[in-house]
Amino acid sequence: MNAPGTIAAVILAAGFGTRLAPLTDRTPKPLLVVGHQPVASHLLARLTQVPGLDRVVVVINDRHRDQWNDWQQDVPSHPTVELVSNGVVTNEERHGAVADLARGVERVGDADWIIVLAGDNLLDEPLGPHIAAALHANQPVVLCRDLGDSVPAGRFGEVTIDDDHMITRFREKPAKPGSPLAATCSYVLPAAAAGLLASYLVAGDADSPGRFVGWLASQQPVLARPIVGAYHDIGNHETLAEARSFYDSTC
Repeated sequence: MNAPGTIAAVILAAGFGTRLAPLTDRTPKPLLVVGHQPVASHLLARLTQVPGLDRVVVVINDRHRDQWNDWQQDVPSHPTVELVSNGVVTNEERHGAVADLARGVERVGDADWIIVLAGDNLLDEPLGPHIAAALHANQPVVLCRDLGDSVPAGRFGEVTIDDDHMITRFREKPAKPGSPLAATCSYVLPAAAAGLLASYLVAGDADSPGRFVGWLASQQPVLARPIVGAYHDIGNHETLAEARSFYDSTC
């Protein structure tokens, strides 16, 4: 296994959660309570388990800055948590998740490896094995869900892999899915791969992390890793209720 070097993390939390209104009118989606604490606190707790991780950058918007400042006051002193605003106040002004990721990566500085987590996705499993796989292969890792035979049409970014679990094709929400693997917005990126964000944003879709994954896999080998624990993508009232039910029964 390669030496880990320095590890940092970026949490993407600048969305407006419009499908969860009115809950998100005053509270950003990652600060909604699930299992007795905000979603962002679950993510931070998962990141604190990563040996050597000493910095977390949370990319937020300006509308909810006060709520994020209040949250930051209650987080542990290690790792260091920095809030970075994209300066946006309304949903119509948003820059897109990939542009926000680039902003967060720029603020991370000279970290050798960067863990990327979506602020509204809960992973009920350690990140350590995924990071170890990235280090061993010295390649970016994208976490995926295996949806089996019940992949809904037009819903998920589809990942196709080879026998070595490297991504050979990515399709954004295909009408006729051909692979059971759905990409998530959860990555482990080496610094060199993260640096490619600027090149991608010249002509790429700034709002779709999945398309960045597909583009990245066309530039270099990218390893797909299955999520083995529970996973909750909180996008609407139904999925929020499902996450709350799961965490209320396990916490």
